[in-house]
Amino acid sequence: MKYWFYVLDGQQAGPVDEITFQQLVLSGTIVAETLVWSDGMADWCTYGELAARSTAGLPLPPAGPPVPPTSTSIPAPLSSSFPSSSLPGASSASPSPMALSGLVLGVVSMTFGFCCCSGWPFSIPGIIVSGIALSQSGGVKGPSRQYAAIGLALSILSLLLSVIFLLLGTVPHFMGRRFLHM
Repeated sequence: MKYWFYVLDGQQAGPVDEITFQQLVLSGTIVAETLVWSDGMADWCTYGELAARSTAGLPLPPAGPPVPPTSTSIPAPLSSSFPSSSLPGASSASPSPMALSGLVLGVVSMTFGFCCCSGWPFSIPGIIVSGIALSQSGGVKGPSRQYAAIGLALSILSLLLSVIFLLLGTVPHFMGRRFLHM
């Protein structure tokens, strides 16, 4: 089944199924100047353009007053079943603050890990914050999930490097003392 999104009073509406969409056209809610979008379309277009080029026998909208443009970019459809990052022509959403924090902690932990061999104070919070951000993303692909995954990977890598540096720095030292006392 095909679902439709449309702009009503400058705000995105939908998704609605095809039957509801046709009822909105016949009732005059959707007019020729109304911007519409559905899966498979490259970008938003007016319903009049869609009806003119469609072979699906879409009903022609009743004439209505022209809809003034509210902005140059219409927001992409937002719905849990239609993630905006996977829609054609969708604008990319900004990452969540939690995901961005996880990424920053991951980068800082790697920086301190290589420069001072002590990235672990940032690694542990980075793992926690990135893990929370990943769980909040709900499996929806997008910048939040990507930033959180990168932050998690960097934080784990930094923690592992801190442990390796600790072992390389202390084990030979203790082994050397042990051999000296024998």
